[in-house]
Amino acid sequence: MGLGAASVKAQVRIGGNGAPNAAAVLDLNANDTNTGTKGIALPRVSLTNVTTPLTGTPTVNGMMVYNTNASTTGGSGVGMYYWTVDSSKWVKVINSDFTVPLSKIQTANSDSGKFLISDGKSWYAQYAYQYADTVRGITLTYQNLGPVTWTKVIEQDVALNFRENHYIVIPAPNVGSSDVCIAPAAQWIHIMPNASQGTMLITDMTNYHYSNTAFHITCYRPSI
Repeated sequence: MGLGAASVKAQVRIGGNGAPNAAAVLDLNANDTNTGTKGIALPRVSLTNVTTPLTGTPTVNGMMVYNTNASTTGGSGVGMYYWTVDSSKWVKVINSDFTVPLSKIQTANSDSGKFLISDGKSWYAQYAYQYADTVRGITLTYQNLGPVTWTKVIEQDVALNFRENHYIVIPAPNVGSSDVCIAPAAQWIHIMPNASQGTMLITDMTNYHYSNTAFHITCYRPSI
């Protein structure tokens, strides 16, 4: 009886005869010249719900599939998804310019009437608040509006010269007192509509001087 020893490789290359790349467990390149002309075809599945694992398949953290169902419950259409054990669901792989629709931001009944606010890292719901500016003697009050829909009513570019702790009034004939106006590229300002005068009061919230600053203003009107 003869006994032989079979070698077991920890790394494998498919598509070529050379040794696999030292950093790869599975190398699907013919060689390391970066001249491949084919890709990898992930298993195509139709996910009915992002919380439902594949039929007859144990859940594995990081398992990846290509979802062909555009109407997956809780999903974001067709595309690559991976399973995460922490959340027990399929999560879509998104690109860097992907915009999350508001419908995908999860809220509860207890959030009704709150504003959705970003702290630069995440979104959270907060009740209306009151801001008092003692320097300029201005008090801004935000009321609890309840569930509403928002319609864009004004969109314009402006270029202003600001002094520190100062405000500027600009014409806005179509503005309403309940409108919410924002300038995402100039978060250091506060915009307060004045419907009776057809103007917007733009306040500098910093102690710095901004000369000939250009930014984009958008105003939204609530359904109240």
